[in-house]
Order: sequence, then structure tokens, then C-alpha cells
Amino acid sequence: VRGTIEGPFSAFKSSAIIEGNNVNIDALELHKLTLQADAAGLPKSPEGSISIEVDKKSAKLKGSTDFSLKGRQAAVKNLALDGPGTMLKGDLSGDLDKKLYKGKITGQIRDLSALGRFLQQPMAGSGAINLELMQGKRGQDLKLDIKGTGIATSFVKIRALSLAAGLQNVFERRHCPPVLVPLHG
Repeated sequence: VRGTIEGPFSAFKSSAIIEGNNVNIDALELHKLTLQADAAGLPKSPEGSISIEVDKKSAKLKGSTDFSLKGRQAAVKNLALDGPGTMLKGDLSGDLDKKLYKGKITGQIRDLSALGRFLQQPMAGSGAINLELMQGKRGQDLKLDIKGTGIATSFVKIRALSLAAGLQNVFERRHCPPVLVPLHG
């Protein structure tokens, strides 16, 4: 663990790096784990970046994002996760008081078995996810599109999955009845 803090207490900067070699998380054996965080404007208006790199001898998983919080306005920009057979990216921002967010997250799973080998879990299949958040007429709306083929894990098997949903006012409890979706594999 290494880090620095500098500047006046009312608006200081901080940087931290956490590194570990031969890390075991349950049965998952990692060659190297590196977490880095940099932030300025602390404590009132933090903005900065966070990155993580998980290294096994056979593959790497990398994630990173830029973030900011100004008042009650939050943003996560340049969100990226790149791993074996897997990619996720996006940008999100929103008003924490009003619970209104906007942005997109997209993901591709080209080969779930590659991620499964990395996580030491049996997995197979491929798929894609697209999520878009937007302000609607009465509150938070979202569009979700999920597609998958040949999905198999230790707890589920799905031959094909295609889900497209447009939801309106998702945080209003009285407008969100429980949804049951039967899945057949």
C-alpha cells in the first residue's frame, strides 16, 4: 500500500495504490492485483479516477473509470471493463436527490468460457447487453436489451435469450409491480 495526501484540508488531493502478489480470494488464485485511486477536490467535490488490474498467469482483467461528485450531481465517465472474452463500457451521470440518471452501458461477451477459466468456474456461451438510462416525463426511464446464446453456468443453462424492455418511471414504487419472467433452457 502506497499513497499520498496533499493540499489544504478543505480541498485536498489523494492518491493510493494497493498491490498484492499471489492473492487468494476463496478458491480464486491471482498472480497479481493492483488497485489505483486518484482524487482531487476532497472532501466536498471529489473527482478523479479508479483502476483495477487482476492478473492471472493466463489472462488479465482490467477495469477503470473516471468519477466526479459536485453537490448532489454524480458522474461515472469512461467506465471500462476488459477481461477474457468480455468487454463493458459506458458513461453515467445523474442527480442523486431526484434519482434521475442518464447514460449508456454496453457490453459484449464473445466467449463466456474464457471468463469462466479466469474465474475458475464452468461457463459457456456468448451475449450482449445494452442499457440506456434517461429522464422520462414522470421520472426515470430505461431501455434494456439483452441477448445470449448457449449460456451455461453451474446454476443455469439457457439455449437462447432475447430480452428487450422499455421501462418508465422505474423508481416509483406504485408503478413497479413485480415482474415474473419464465425462462426455459
